Amino acid sequence: MAGRKRLKSRRSEVTLPGMAGPAKTLQGDWGPRTAAQMRGAVIVPVEGDNPNGVARKFREGPIQRMARLAIMSLRQYQAAQEISDAWCECEMLSSGGELKEHVDTSPNPASVVAAQADALSRLNRAVKAVPPKHRYVVEWVCYDNNRIEQLKGPYGVHVANFLESMDRVADRLGY
Repeated sequence: MAGRKRLKSRRSEVTLPGMAGPAKTLQGDWGPRTAAQMRGAVIVPVEGDNPNGVARKFREGPIQRMARLAIMSLRQYQAAQEISDAWCECEMLSSGGELKEHVDTSPNPASVVAAQADALSRLNRAVKAVPPKHRYVVEWVCYDNNRIEQLKGPYGVHVANFLESMDRVADRLGY
């Protein structure tokens, strides 16, 4: 048994700065630490009794991040999420998602066209309230799932344009 190699532990540790005390070390198996794996990932300690300092890693989209940081209100969050969900529904129909399989197996051939029309009308109803000059930031955040900080230009202007657009969408959708 002396010739056996010892496997490296996959357990990772991260040190988070504490608010009023020493930094707390969190432990967990979060997979590889490549740039692609960590993009949009957040490491959060497990709630409740956590004597071992275990934490979880999960992906956080730009809309959820803005809501967590209290940049947007609840109605703005709902409006942004509706645009994002409607866009994803349109993309699922064209890319072979679960909805497309359900529609393709339907005995009625017109159901494909009806599902596409429903998805596009949902997206159109949500996006119609967005002013044309602010559409670039809405597409950047809600369609492409990118953070506003990655847009070129002044950050404050982009955030203000996005929040104004989400207010208009929320008013139109009745949130």
